[in-house]
Amino acid sequence: MSARLLSCFALLILSHTAASAHVDTRIELEGTHIVGLPSKYAPAEFDAKALRLRIGRHGITFVGILGTFFEEPHKLEISSSWYHDRDLLPPYIVFHIQPRGRDHEFAIMLALDTLRVIEATITLHKPRDTLQHLPIALDQIQQKLIRDATKTLR
Repeated sequence: MSARLLSCFALLILSHTAASAHVDTRIELEGTHIVGLPSKYAPAEFDAKALRLRIGRHGITFVGILGTFFEEPHKLEISSSWYHDRDLLPPYIVFHIQPRGRDHEFAIMLALDTLRVIEATITLHKPRDTLQHLPIALDQIQQKLIRDATKTLR
């Protein structure tokens, strides 16, 4: 195979890989309004003081262990995806909570259509720029608290 043909083949593979990579959409919080989701998820609001999230006809208050993620001063980033393969994951929103001056951060992933908690994780920042992502197991008590704090709204 000629070098030129091999280069073209490598470029084709690399461009396909880059095109198929998935990146979440960054979501903005303006006051309590969540900006950047498709209109089908309106209204979208997050009250950071009450730890109450509303997406469309569903609401959840972050209670129990999820509420503790917000206790320390922190940086909050929100991302979402509704345009990926739904066979892998439902449309979702992720709250990234980074306590200031700490060597860890939390993430809460929720289904956009129901606000069901898909997963909660902690990421530990280790030496030499190493990250360790760990799932946070929600026991039956936590699961019940979260279910009771999730409502269908009008």
